Amino acid sequence: IEEILADDSVSELESLLRLIKAYIENSYAKLEVVQFMKQTWPEEFDALFSSIDDDDDAHEMLKNVIFDFNNFLKQDLSVFTQESDKVAEYIQEAAEINQIIAKGIEPVNIMDNYSAGWLSPKGVYYALNGDIAQMLHNQIAQALYDEGLIPQTEDNEGNPDNWLLGEGWVKVHGDMILFEGNLNEVSGRGLNRYMTNKQIDILTEYCRRHHRGIIRCTFQPLSALQFQRIARVGKKEFYRKYFMGELAD
Repeated sequence: IEEILADDSVSELESLLRLIKAYIENSYAKLEVVQFMKQTWPEEFDALFSSIDDDDDAHEMLKNVIFDFNNFLKQDLSVFTQESDKVAEYIQEAAEINQIIAKGIEPVNIMDNYSAGWLSPKGVYYALNGDIAQMLHNQIAQALYDEGLIPQTEDNEGNPDNWLLGEGWVKVHGDMILFEGNLNEVSGRGLNRYMTNKQIDILTEYCRRHHRGIIRCTFQPLSALQFQRIARVGKKEFYRKYFMGELAD
């Protein structure tokens, strides 16, 4: 919240609102003076204006300014309220994630439908809940590295998720999965790896239960049952089509 209040755009908006408010107040004060002159010295007043409707036009224009200003103010307050709620939610999520990681990240049940996670070749699932802005997969990978579940080498220190991808872990985000083990040889990570039957069966049941039987393999949707069938028996064609396997040909 303090960062938002310190933002220059917020202070500029506040200055603009104050300026418009002052303009409306000063304009009304001047129009009241004009109205007093018109009523007190009607003949002299008429001589000052080419049209008797000039002050009426001014009133109408000022009413339009007030109307637009009020609409703008209401809309902007609504936006600020929404943004404030989002910031509060983000902070709460970050605090909960920090608590989990501080205790040491542990396996969870994928059927509990977490926001994002990593599924190991043996079917062990590590996951967190939160917004995508929390960089959940990176935080999970770093937590696994800190726990020693990822070899603590110089190469892995700054990029632990690369080790997970190379070891055949599946990156899960809602109904979408990402996999790069089949690209190990072209990426210089050793021999190619492929999803295990354990991973395939778990992901099939997960998407059947939580995502209407649809699974997206690197953005491309197919039915969970179709995924299960071709991932088990059509390995080369499957990875070429859904996981950039043509790069490994």
